[in-house]
Amino acid sequence: MLTYFIKVTLRKMYREKLYTIINVAGLSLGIACCLILGLFLHNELTYDQHHKKYKNIYRIAASDLSPNGGERKLALTSHALAPVLKKENAEIIDYVRIYPISLSDDPGIPVYSGDDVFFWNDVCIADDNVFEVFTYDIIYGNPKTALVDPNSVAVSESFARKYFGDENPIGKTVRTDIATMKISLVFADLPENTHLKTDMLLSYNGPASEMNPSNLHRDLWQPADYTYLVLPENYSQASFKKMMDDFYLKYMKEIGDADNMSMAFWLQPLKDIHYGPDDLLIDRPTGNALYLYGSAMIGLLILLVACINYMNLATARSLKRGREVGIHKVLGSKKMQLILQFMGESIFISLLALFVGMIIVELLLIFTPVNGLIGGGQLADYITEPILFWCLLGVTILTGVLSGAYPAFYLSSISPIAAITSIKKAATSQLKMRQVLVLAQLIISIGVIAGTFLMIFQMRYITDKPLGYDIKNRVVVNLQGADLIEKHRLIKSKLLKSPNVRGMTVCHVIPGMTVGTIMQEIENNEGLKTPQYFYFILVHNDDYLNVLGLKLLEGRDFSSEITSDAHEAVIVNEAMVKKMGWENPLGKAYGDERKVVGVVRDFHFQSMHSTVKPLALVRHDNDYFAEISDEERAQARRKIVVHISEQNIPEALDHIRTVIGQVDPGHTVKLEFLDDIIDRLYVFEKRVIGLAGVFAGICVFISCLGLFGLSAFVTEQRSKEIGVRKVLGASIMQIIFMLFKPTLILVLIASVVASAVTYIAIDGWLSGFAYRAGINPVAFLLGAAIVVAVAFSTIVLQSLKTARANPVKALRYE
Repeated sequence: MLTYFIKVTLRKMYREKLYTIINVAGLSLGIACCLILGLFLHNELTYDQHHKKYKNIYRIAASDLSPNGGERKLALTSHALAPVLKKENAEIIDYVRIYPISLSDDPGIPVYSGDDVFFWNDVCIADDNVFEVFTYDIIYGNPKTALVDPNSVAVSESFARKYFGDENPIGKTVRTDIATMKISLVFADLPENTHLKTDMLLSYNGPASEMNPSNLHRDLWQPADYTYLVLPENYSQASFKKMMDDFYLKYMKEIGDADNMSMAFWLQPLKDIHYGPDDLLIDRPTGNALYLYGSAMIGLLILLVACINYMNLATARSLKRGREVGIHKVLGSKKMQLILQFMGESIFISLLALFVGMIIVELLLIFTPVNGLIGGGQLADYITEPILFWCLLGVTILTGVLSGAYPAFYLSSISPIAAITSIKKAATSQLKMRQVLVLAQLIISIGVIAGTFLMIFQMRYITDKPLGYDIKNRVVVNLQGADLIEKHRLIKSKLLKSPNVRGMTVCHVIPGMTVGTIMQEIENNEGLKTPQYFYFILVHNDDYLNVLGLKLLEGRDFSSEITSDAHEAVIVNEAMVKKMGWENPLGKAYGDERKVVGVVRDFHFQSMHSTVKPLALVRHDNDYFAEISDEERAQARRKIVVHISEQNIPEALDHIRTVIGQVDPGHTVKLEFLDDIIDRLYVFEKRVIGLAGVFAGICVFISCLGLFGLSAFVTEQRSKEIGVRKVLGASIMQIIFMLFKPTLILVLIASVVASAVTYIAIDGWLSGFAYRAGINPVAFLLGAAIVVAVAFSTIVLQSLKTARANPVKALRYE
């Protein structure tokens, strides 16, 4: 029986090549899109699950709470927290502390080996048991002893290849501006779907990790590390809360009460960190689960469009297969046998489409930028992943069942007499169903196109919206070590000798980077000081406002001629003034010594995803460097921002490299443009737009395949009518418009429905932005216009030959 079904199916496919090609092409593209998005979703939904103990690993997050209701959420906790917790709580199996030396938005730290120097972002310090808690594929070295020596370092395979090629680097040394370290272990590059990418793991052992019992209670309030605990599986937040309540009362309450503040802790399961809260300070980049749901919906919609194509074409050709059904019934075939025959054809075509779709996916990932659009890195292999493979096979069979269900039940229900005599009374209800299916296709296509345009409008709005400061022709340079930072005045004087350099400033961070927060006693309108949380940027000379183009609204700028500014001056933004309710902000006390000397217009020192928060620009000189240890001096880091002329950019960059090289000949200079740093804040959104554009095109193309097939069938069925109309004087364009008119009506209806649905969906997406471009109706008009144009072109392409044909041939046709 199975052999018979296959023979009949292959014979039908061979006789109706166009019909087969359209069906296989549409379904294969739909399956390919689902497969690509499925691989992406698998990657995203298995974040950090390559660690064998991921179900037992939790990260501690914390909240600083001020008495006036202010809150600061932190991904970091004290370096002293985990050891004390482990000592007093038997349920804690193990812990690991990881201290991030270089954040993802830093230019990176230089690492040297001989004459080779490269900049690395993912550099951390970790406890020596990190390889016992987290899973790393070890290439060289002993994970149990790798980080015991304070001067040891474990590196990734990519790191090792950069400096030593294929050579075993164990025992080789590399150095940073802080220390020289011996490579003790090489691990395979971590997968992309981990929240804690690392290329260098330095040892936590050494004087810096030792706890001073006399400072323990104060140290517990100082966030420094990512703290991971190994706990029993399914450990409850309630149990952890009780543990931390007891801990707080014993170790932290006294300091908290004295400082009029408190701290709360909670657990983040390792697998949930990437899609956890996005407002934790000093955290790794987090994801947005809404994009996952959106990606899944796009894939399902495209597959639905492909299924609709199959159903439309199958029902449209039912009249041609009517005689076949009638003969089968006369010869004794049961209805269920016919249903199985038609369902089998659909499933067979779906399996063929699966094979073609897998080829398409491989070609797309190898030869197109699609891999980069979905995040880059190595995607999961659907051949070696049993769950993925069986899910893919199940989706394909389900696609075949859904595509073939309606045609199978419809065709098998035709009576033998009606089928054999080609009675067409049943065509009316069939036509209505086809119109509904085509309408669904058009709604999806218009919605996807309009949604893509709206996302483009939003990103253009963000790109064009004034940031409140200037980013063009601003070059950022990282200064490492107090010795170099103390020479910033010399660097500035040398830089300004070039006519291509218009200004230079020194600061702790720049807009677009991770900006720190602090709690400070601030004077209110009544003259009383209240503790407040706010963001702050340390400024180290008096050109910060000028170089970045910040607008001073009240008061004055920092001045090197006023020596007290280094310890007593602060400039705040409008958001700070509004938060404090100041009527006259100038002269208000900031802490014990400082006073507000100026107010700047609000500027976006964070991304457009959040509103402008209260900010203080704190003038801070570097004279304290003389009071800190050599190790702390070596770890000190600052940024310089250089405003260059737009006329001679290459000469200006060469001048900056020359000056920095003269002042600091032992290190390589890395330059970054500020606008590039700001652009990185929206990489994910741009990737989503790129994906949406690609899949919108595919969605429209699949719809066109269906329209092409349907127009071929309709043109064939109405060939006599077309012949009569031509004899009576109808022009080619009149005939084409007659054939296109039903589709045009459906497009107009689809435009209204798609606009409403897309409006709701995009409004939810825009809620993730603090500043919104709004929903422009032009997007819906463009979506409808594109679909109308494509549909018209498709129908013209198919029907033009029939419209031009000699009407005599059509009228002779029986």
